Amino acid sequence: MLKRREEIVSIVNREGQVSLAELKELFPQVSEVTLRKDLQYLNSTWQLIRVHGGAKSILSTVGDSDNYFARSKKNLEEKQLIAQKASRLVKPNSSIFIAAGSTCNELAKSLPAFPLQVFTDGLFTAVELAKLNTCTATIIGGQIENNTLRAVGPKLLTEFEHLHFDIAFIGVQAYHMDHGFSFTSPHASSLLQTLLKCADQIVALMDYTKILQPVGPYIMPTDSVHSIVSDGKLDAATLSHFTDADITVY
Repeated sequence: MLKRREEIVSIVNREGQVSLAELKELFPQVSEVTLRKDLQYLNSTWQLIRVHGGAKSILSTVGDSDNYFARSKKNLEEKQLIAQKASRLVKPNSSIFIAAGSTCNELAKSLPAFPLQVFTDGLFTAVELAKLNTCTATIIGGQIENNTLRAVGPKLLTEFEHLHFDIAFIGVQAYHMDHGFSFTSPHASSLLQTLLKCADQIVALMDYTKILQPVGPYIMPTDSVHSIVSDGKLDAATLSHFTDADITVY
């Protein structure tokens, strides 16, 4: 079964889109019911996109080789460790914001099973939150950005004027000691600026690879966040730099 599903993913990625009828011809010994189950499973694990009558590759649907789906599979163990550590900062009956992004999405999967008010701008984060029976989840609306699968735009930022969070969790695209946190889009830096006004604590989720990324054009200073949850692999110079800035690193 595993080999067949791997072959299906390979075919879909190569062709861009494959119909169920074509798969039936390629796997004549497999029933249509089983092939439908294969597509359903591969869709649920983000290996392809299930469409009416067949499946499409993720890259043909979303577009960019560095899209959300591609990023979500990078450094997955580190992201899951960060998510587990970050979940320990959440207290019962608190109001929290979890930003869009692959690491933040792992946090949504790891939230403790007690009452929470949770807000997000991420589509897949919202899906994970919807699976939890103990929290009340709200997605903050705006125009969908295809590459990050998050809501963006002035409407979204305006909604924050009426909200308060005990903790806001954000992802990080890059960090440089001389520049601070950097982003490739103006929306991400504007979101952090907005959260500074409505969150008691801002926690950045950051694995060690973010230190190695090129600096983006949109900059926010180091003291824009109160603490950092990392994977335990930050170098000594970076850790010392955060300590000097009075930022707690978990």
